[in-house]
Amino acid sequence: MRIFLIGITLFLFSNCQNSLFNSSDCKNRSRWDVKTLTDKDAEKINFTPVETTISELLNIIPEKTIAFSTPRFGAELTTCRVRCYIKKFKEKKDGDIHLEITDIDDNNKIMLAEIPDPECGVAQGSIYSKNFSDDRKMIESFLNKSGKITSGVYEITGVIFFDRMKEESGSAPSGIEIHPILSIRKITDN
Repeated sequence: MRIFLIGITLFLFSNCQNSLFNSSDCKNRSRWDVKTLTDKDAEKINFTPVETTISELLNIIPEKTIAFSTPRFGAELTTCRVRCYIKKFKEKKDGDIHLEITDIDDNNKIMLAEIPDPECGVAQGSIYSKNFSDDRKMIESFLNKSGKITSGVYEITGVIFFDRMKEESGSAPSGIEIHPILSIRKITDN
């Protein structure tokens, strides 16, 4: 009986452990449906990109306080296109690729742009999951032999998003991001 209980306990514990790292758990992340364009208001987004700059985006303030499940609102119905430098990139615990991007006219103007993990639960249901996969491959093609992003001017097209305020390198004071990135290309080498 004791062996049976130990076996059941280990089985339950291992299943709980696995679910913490399982991509299907992505649906429990903050505003994940908005970030992956699987929310009910995604159909309202204007996907014709507005040409803008990071400096201009940093002046946009969210109309409301952002909570864990705040629905899409206001500026988040806009697709934008910016030209920028990529200061650095990293893959986060949630599988997203975070790009710290700077304005081409002012390197002190910094914000985040993100590519969701297309294998992550909710993102798999997005009609843009192929864009996410293609963009991740593009990022790989921009890496040099030491694994750093090659310098140059990049063009990023994506949907405006406001994240909850956090202390993270590259985060804008207002929480504005480009998330998700729908396309990325290199314009010039430096």
